Amino acid sequence: MMKSLFTPAILIMNKLSFPKKFSLIDIIILSIYTFLFYSFTTEILDKINFSAKERTGVEYNYPVKNLIINLISHRDLVNRYFILDKTLLDKITEKQKEIDDIFKSIDIMESKYATTLKTTEKLQKIKSQRK
Repeated sequence: MMKSLFTPAILIMNKLSFPKKFSLIDIIILSIYTFLFYSFTTEILDKINFSAKERTGVEYNYPVKNLIINLISHRDLVNRYFILDKTLLDKITEKQKEIDDIFKSIDIMESKYATTLKTTEKLQKIKSQRK
């Protein structure tokens, strides 16, 4: 079984001279190394590109996270205002200004990364619901 598997290679090697045998082996080994090097470099470049996109997403998420935190705080203040404490109106107005500032910082991020992250449509939807 094993002998029949290698028979074609043995026949070719028997027909070649000694230097041609080494040349053939060198070509085979070089092609394997070339393939491995190509695979390795493309994998590394893919990881580098993914990391760059990930950093972009993290930078974009920072103001979004602050927006969520401030929206929750604003909702809490409004609920407390309507239920218990009518003196919270100044704090609600202040929180609203903070939210407006955060939306401005998100707009700056959006102008930088709109094409990369494809978030323009979703941001416009959120802004339209806000008004």
